[in-house]
Amino acid sequence: MDLMVHFFSIIKMALYRCASCSTHFNTKYAFIRHLKDFHNKFSCSLCLEEFNSDKDMKIHRIKFHKKCMTCNKIILKHSERHVFRCNKKPYREFKLEDSKDFKTILMSKLQQCTLPIKWIFNRKVKFVKYLADESGNFIEDAKSEPTFRCLMTLTTHKSELSEQIHKNLDKITESIDTFQKQGSGWQYDCTDHWLLKVYRYRPLAPSSYIPTPSKLILKKQ
Repeated sequence: MDLMVHFFSIIKMALYRCASCSTHFNTKYAFIRHLKDFHNKFSCSLCLEEFNSDKDMKIHRIKFHKKCMTCNKIILKHSERHVFRCNKKPYREFKLEDSKDFKTILMSKLQQCTLPIKWIFNRKVKFVKYLADESGNFIEDAKSEPTFRCLMTLTTHKSELSEQIHKNLDKITESIDTFQKQGSGWQYDCTDHWLLKVYRYRPLAPSSYIPTPSKLILKKQ
C-alpha cells in the first residue's frame, strides 16, 4: 500500500516540469509562478503555452481562448487593440468616505490587491468663502470643490504600504494647506470623498537581443 502511494505521488509531482531547470511541481499555479519569478516567462493557465511578455500571453488568451483575463469579457476579434485598451484601465477602483480610520481602510483595500501594483488616490474637498451681511452675520458667498492628488506609487511588497500611505497622505495635507495659505480666503468645509485607483504593474520583459553593429565596435577600439 505504501509503495502504491509513493508511486502515485511521484506521478503527481511529474505533472508539471520546468523545461529550463527541470524542477517539478505538483500544482499548475506553482509551476506558472516559478516560470514568472525565476525565468521571466509568462504561461497561459489554460494550455500552459509560454511567452516572453505578459502582453503576448494576454493576446494569446483572447485569440485562442476567446476571453480577456483582465476584464473577463468574451472577445472575438481585435485582440491586440483590446489588450492595449484594457491595460490602461484601473484594475480596481474604490470610492471611500472620509473617516478617522481612513488610513486603516486604505491599507485594507490595497492589501486586497495582488502585488505588484501601481496606485494613486485623490481627495475631493469642499472649500467655502464667507461674507458678512448687513447684520454682521457670516453667510456663504462662494464655494469650490478642488481635487488633491498624491503621486503614482509602485508597491511590490506589502511591507512598503504603511510608509507609502503615510507619505502620500502628508503630501495631500500639504497641498491643502498651501491652497488655503494663498490668501484667497477659502476655508476648509469638508471632504466629499476619496477615490483610490489601482493598476496592475506589468514590467516589460526583453523580447529580443540586437547585437552591436561591427562598425560601432571598431569605433570604440
